[in-house]
Amino acid sequence: DSFILVCELASGGEIIRYNDPEGTDPILHGEASAKRFLYQLVVGVEHLHEVGVAHRDLKPANILINRDGVAKLADFGAKRDLDSTLANAKTFVGTATYMSPERVAGGAYTSNSDVWSLGVTLIECATGSYPYPLPKSYLELHQNIMSLDAPELPEDGNFSPEFRDFVNRCLIKDPDQRAQCDQLAEKGVLRMTEDAMAEAAEAARKNDPEHAATHPKATKYWQMALRDWNDKSYGACVMNIKFALNFEPKNEIFQEWLDKAKDAQKEA
Repeated sequence: DSFILVCELASGGEIIRYNDPEGTDPILHGEASAKRFLYQLVVGVEHLHEVGVAHRDLKPANILINRDGVAKLADFGAKRDLDSTLANAKTFVGTATYMSPERVAGGAYTSNSDVWSLGVTLIECATGSYPYPLPKSYLELHQNIMSLDAPELPEDGNFSPEFRDFVNRCLIKDPDQRAQCDQLAEKGVLRMTEDAMAEAAEAARKNDPEHAATHPKATKYWQMALRDWNDKSYGACVMNIKFALNFEPKNEIFQEWLDKAKDAQKEA
């Protein structure tokens, strides 16, 4: 008897491998590249919180990239199921360097502790450097996080006020004042990633159906629709394309394939 676990291959590896501020790799370099993954990360963490789960170990080494350049949250070994009200947890697990002040202090914390970790991760991804002085001991790390001001993007960096504000809202030391993930998604991510999404839409206009979707939730249903098409399950294909259109109602490729799937369904 054996147990086999099949996981998606993230052939791009950890996002941290591209984290070189002097490098030329376009996957991760400065604000523009960090924004490429911003929407994906916020939506991923928001989904975890919606289903009552805190990741508790969000950091660059736990963000993987697949061959299409899509970010994937990984390593849920430290995750915790919270109740429906996202009640306080008190256990101490996860990588301390990315922990929120309330976690480092050993106190109770809620899901928006992940938001702090997201903010630290964004600074490191945008600058190539961990934002606190590198500690020589856990005591020094504790003192840095608890006593120093919350980290910010460097003033001499070429960062937009909008991006700075987003990061600052993630890194409020008082957890009651810190933004929740759903607030971040509603008040800035879509606007800030507009250019990146436009680039993805341009790829779709090149008639490559694999890359026709730009919205993460639309992508989910679109990939299901393509599988249904290949399996000649035209009824299911129609249904999933309609679901995808709920998130991208103006996507011309979706509409074109919807008409094809309807015709195929009639002929089947």
